[in-house]
Amino acid sequence: MRLLTFLCLSVLWVAGCGSGRLPGVGDTHPASPAAAEAPVPRPSAVLDVGGRAPANPPPTKAGDGPHAHHGMEATPPPAAPATPYTCPMHPEVVSKTPGACPKCGMALVPKKPAEGKK
Repeated sequence: MRLLTFLCLSVLWVAGCGSGRLPGVGDTHPASPAAAEAPVPRPSAVLDVGGRAPANPPPTKAGDGPHAHHGMEATPPPAAPATPYTCPMHPEVVSKTPGACPKCGMALVPKKPAEGKK
């Protein structure tokens, strides 16, 4: 049995190593170092606007925005009132920005509006 196994393995080894050369690639194959460099493709014309200016140029003065033609000026949203932040464990700690409590290190949370006492 050992002899048969050895004989089969020997035949497979000889058959596998028998073709020592790989088939060559031609000069036109991309893997060949002698192949010519591929041409650069033309840019796509899908997004070409025909050399025209962009539809919404950036505004240059106050009344020259993209909605100036129909009277809709872009106005900044009103500033929200600053929400004070406080520590849940130390209500005397108040900050304008979120962060950590200097006493205990807990995260500061937005302060709830004062409720009327009953």
